[in-house]
Formats: sequence, structure tokens, C-alpha cells
Amino acid sequence: MGGFHLLSLVFGLVIIFLLLRKFLLVVWWIPRNIEKQFRNQGIKGPSYKFLVGSFGELAKIYGSKPKPDQVVQPIKHTLIQDLLPHLHLWIKKYGKVFLYWYGPSPRVIVTDPELIKEMLNNTKSFIKAIPHPAIYDLVGDGLLFAEGELWSRHRKIISPFFTIEALKGYVETCISSNNEMIKRWNDSIMSDGSEFEVHNEFRMLTKDIIARTAFPSNFKQVDRIVELQIKQMSMLTQALRTFYIPGSRFLPTPFNIKSWMLRRELEKMFKELIKSRDKSSRDNDLLGLMLSATNNDHDKGNKMSSKELMDECRIFFVAGFETTSLLVTWAFVLMGIHTEWQEKARHEVEQVLQGKPPDYDSLARLKIVNMILNETLRLYSPAPFIMKTVEKETKLGDLTIPAGIDLEIPLIAVHHDSQQWGNDVDQFNPARFAEGAVKASKHPMAFLPFTSGTRVCIGMNFAMMEAKITLAMMLQKFSFVISPNYKHSPDCLVTTSPVHGAHILFQKI
Repeated sequence: MGGFHLLSLVFGLVIIFLLLRKFLLVVWWIPRNIEKQFRNQGIKGPSYKFLVGSFGELAKIYGSKPKPDQVVQPIKHTLIQDLLPHLHLWIKKYGKVFLYWYGPSPRVIVTDPELIKEMLNNTKSFIKAIPHPAIYDLVGDGLLFAEGELWSRHRKIISPFFTIEALKGYVETCISSNNEMIKRWNDSIMSDGSEFEVHNEFRMLTKDIIARTAFPSNFKQVDRIVELQIKQMSMLTQALRTFYIPGSRFLPTPFNIKSWMLRRELEKMFKELIKSRDKSSRDNDLLGLMLSATNNDHDKGNKMSSKELMDECRIFFVAGFETTSLLVTWAFVLMGIHTEWQEKARHEVEQVLQGKPPDYDSLARLKIVNMILNETLRLYSPAPFIMKTVEKETKLGDLTIPAGIDLEIPLIAVHHDSQQWGNDVDQFNPARFAEGAVKASKHPMAFLPFTSGTRVCIGMNFAMMEAKITLAMMLQKFSFVISPNYKHSPDCLVTTSPVHGAHILFQKI
């Protein structure tokens, strides 16, 4: 019996030793070795601290900064200084490429446009990274994060919805949805003007458009799905503000339980949406295209599983209503502050449209409107980061990136780089886009609101068309200024959104 106890003790000590060895490898030896590899290549950054990585320095930097929901006054567009002061300081100190630590996990910040170009064009080596597991609850494993054969197959299935001919067919739907909003506003606006919180208004508008074009179905279902996804985005923001411990999302904490309940209800709503759509005739809407692929037993190269269909519904819903509504919201905020550009845009709309609704061809002639939207995307890009990872040792320029390293492209830093955009980088100046987006900055890869390369956002043209139609139709009907009640409080963890809304005063023309 004594021998058995001794054997058990030895076995237990061996297990403890192996676990301790693994722990020390992960939190000490591997990070120190990676740090040494990068320093030998001239890449610096805040030093790794045992277990916590760079969180100590981050705490010092953010300790004296306003909280995310605090108001920035006077209104200014210095997003990197106000929202990401650690990047502002570290880029100045360490340069356009540096290493920092998310706990024991290494991350390389890349803001050099030439290296960004190489990363985005080399999709085999630099693949999509997931910055936080909670993101899966919101967008699933669809086109946004898919790789290889899965991405190619889904892109092929979905692409017909976004062709030029298809987009032309959605113009009337966009006009109809805008007309309904304009009528509602006309009925509400007093003779001396009225205030609207436009972020919520434009969310309702883009939700209506995505429901009519991509997911024709029961509008109550759509309303509930959007409501739940907005709650998920709020919870994701909370999750990103806390240090993630691997495996912690499986613990039955109050936060996790709420998250699980949200996910289950969303899955139920999507299943009902798909079921009701499957019973109706299949047109060329997005859900119809994906359903056809789900039931395609003859061409495996064009087939989509039920789970894949669910994941694509997740991402296209949230991308369809949230990112476009944010683009339009910030455009109205900026035109409400810089009314001289509002007047220039209105004059152009009057000249081009002659009091008529826009059509697809006339949208291309709205050059000033396009300049305003591009400058809005530069200052307040809806997606603030691009995350990549390497699964094996990879070259990037003259650098050797070890396997397993995450690379982060902070679009806010790239879009607010004075070396690329000039000394007026933090000012609203649509004129910089007068010759198009490619010539607006010194390097064409300094402007990436929809990313670039083969992984460019599939919905880019749809989003810009929606936004142009809304701006054109609203400029025909209303003049507006920023409200005294507006509190400038952008946040950029999930999307670049106004924490306290966007309050604007409108008058009929």
C-alpha cells in the first residue's frame, strides 16, 4: 500500500512539474524569446512583464485619460490622441512597427503603408485573426473570418448580390425607405426646426433597406434580430474592455449567462427567418441565393451548410445596418459642424438631380458628396482595426515574423498619420479627395476603410450607394446644424460609434 501512495505522489509531482513547466514556457520563456527575436531585428516596444505583458503601461497611460463615455469638448477629430493614446505615444517612441503584449500574447502593430500593402496582398501567409472569442457570438465564422476554400466558395455564392446590375436594382428600394423616413421627419419638424438623434434614425433606415433587399421577410423578425445584435455589440464592447482569461467564457458568470441567452435567442430568430424565407419563392435577394446554395446537392463547389448559412446571416445583418448607419451618422455630424461643405454638397445635388430622386448613374456624378463620405470614412472609419495572424514563420519586408504572432493594423492611426495626410490630418477637409481616394494621401494604402486586396469588403459598393442616396435625398429636403445637446464622445472598440448619440437640428427647405 505504501508503494502505491509513493507512486501516486511521484506521479502527482510529475504532473505538477509538467504543468508548471508549460505555464512558465507560455508566460515567460516564449515571450522573452519572441521579444529577443524582434529586438535583434530592430523592432522595439514596451518590455514584456511577467503574465501581464503591457497592461501595466496601458494602465498608466489611460489612468489620466477621459473614460470612453466622457465628452470631448471642444469638438475635435483627434481620435488617436483621445481614444488610443497608447498608440499615439508608442508610435512616436518606437516607430511605425513595434511589438506590445496583450498579457503573454504578442502583437505587432503595423502602420507602415508599404508593409500593410504586403500583408493585405499576401492572404495565404497573413490570415484573419480573432481579437476576442466574443466576436464569434456577433458575426459567427462567415465570410469576414473564413479562409481558403471556405472563403472562396462563400464569396462565389454571395457575389451575385453585389454586382453592378444587382445594385442598380436596389436603388428604388433605398429611395422608398428614405422617402418613408423623410415623410416621418416632415410630419415631426416644427416651423423653427426640430432635433433628431440621427444614429438611431439611420440605424432604422439601414435596417429597413437590408431587410427589403437582402432578407425579405417578416419585419418583426428583422426588428428583433437587430435589437438583439445591438445588445450583443454592447456586450462585446464590455468584453473587450476586460482582460480575457482563456476558457473564462465557458464559466457560468452573470455576464456569460446573459451572453448565452442572447446567442440562443438570436439562433432561434435566424432559424425562423430562414424557415419562413425557404417557404417563399426564391428571388435574387441575398438570403435566397444562400438558401439555393444550402439545397444544392449537385454542385459541391457551390454548396453551403446550414451552419454556414447561419453565420453569413449574422455578419451580413450586423454589417448591413451598423456600418452604413455609422458612415451616414458621422457624415451628418461633420456637415452639421462644417456647414460650408453641407452647402457645397446641396448645390451639387441640386445641379445634378434637378429636384428628382437619384438613380444609379446620377450618383456617380455627385463628386462632392463622394468626397465628404471619403473624408468621413478617413476620420471616423466604422471598423477601427484590421487583425491578421501568421500560422508559420513569414517574411514581412525585411522582417521575419515568427509563427503564431498576431499583427494589428490600427486604421485610426493610419488614417490620422500626418506624414501621409499633411498637417491638417485632424481637420475635416473633403477637398483632399478631389482627385480620388488613390491620390488623397502620399501612399494609396493609407486609406483603407473597406480594407484592400482580394479581401476587400464585398459590400463596399452597396454601402457607398446607400450612403450617397441618403445624403442626396436629405440634402434636397433639409438643412441642419449640430445641436447644442450634442455630446462629442466617439468610441472605437468594436465600431467607431457616438456613445451619447448624434443630436442634430433640422429645418425644412
